[in-house]
Amino acid sequence: MGAGEYVRLDRWKGYVPRNEPPNGRAGKKIAYFDHAEFHIVKEAAARINGVSSGQYHYGTGVQADLYGSLVKNPNVRVINWSLPTGVKSSSTPKRGYVQTRG
Repeated sequence: MGAGEYVRLDRWKGYVPRNEPPNGRAGKKIAYFDHAEFHIVKEAAARINGVSSGQYHYGTGVQADLYGSLVKNPNVRVINWSLPTGVKSSSTPKRGYVQTRG
């Protein structure tokens, strides 16, 4: 996909949550948003700059060389996680995502 392309998901107006309590992937689900947009930004620096500036609220695939500047940015929350034992990744040296604060 090229720059500026995205996928938009709109909440179905007739949606009614189930009555059971939430339980992982089952049970009651509440639709908190009217819509969600997923922007496809392949260039890592552009993706991270978009999160840092507030253009995007969430980003994945943080590269190690950008990690330090993100941690110091008061407008960004960096969240890390580990890959499962035995799984190796050569695409990005650090795994995690970033999101705007607030």
